[in-house]
Amino acid sequence: MGKNFYCNNCEFIFSAEGQKKEYQHPIYGPCSKYVAYCPQCHKECSEKIEPKKGKPKQEIPFCSSGYCGL
Repeated sequence: MGKNFYCNNCEFIFSAEGQKKEYQHPIYGPCSKYVAYCPQCHKECSEKIEPKKGKPKQEIPFCSSGYCGL
């Protein structure tokens, strides 16, 4: 089963095996990521990362005085 990749050039999402690419990040040092080539425009694309599900945001009550007794 392949990974999902996103092409920034043509905004296309596709599935591929990809290959691991190692690189040197100026802040974090040695890093790696999976890349694949877009089947439409043939540009190198990074793996599409789904956002993590977080807790729902809580509503903060608004008070004109600036203090709500919280």
